[in-house]
Amino acid sequence: MAGKLRVEEFLGEFGKALVAAQDQILRAALEKPSPIEGMRTAFSISETELEVKFVFEEEAAGTVIRPVTSSMSRSQGLNPGALSTLKARILVVPDESAKTPNRAPSDVEREIRQRPDLLRLQRVFGNLAVKAEFVPSVGRWIVDVVEPGGLTVRSLQVADSRPVGVSEPLGH
Repeated sequence: MAGKLRVEEFLGEFGKALVAAQDQILRAALEKPSPIEGMRTAFSISETELEVKFVFEEEAAGTVIRPVTSSMSRSQGLNPGALSTLKARILVVPDESAKTPNRAPSDVEREIRQRPDLLRLQRVFGNLAVKAEFVPSVGRWIVDVVEPGGLTVRSLQVADSRPVGVSEPLGH
């Protein structure tokens, strides 16, 4: 079955190649650190996309794919309309259990409502809806403040362990 693979095998090999590439990046960063103190040279591959042109073929073992390059399709006279495209998006998911927040959403919302900037917005827009959602992977709350018409007037990131009065605005 030279040049032919099942889709699962193809994607599995692609995933292994990404892991090998990430390992190589991390090894290189350890072997040759940045000359600038405090600057990190390693990075993580967190998302990648793959798009491959191929032909489906039926065999006794089942359906297989045969990747096709543009030069192969011209030399073999393949109709471009007969080619299929496989698109795959690979996302990295941290291998850790979800963190539970230190505070309840209602406590975060209540504290946010007491911020001076939100008290001023409340006088302008009227009753504001405050929605807090905990993001376990970063240990932070995302808090959206919505005016009665449904427009988000503030979006804040708040550390779970830090007092709510000290937050970083994401935008308006």
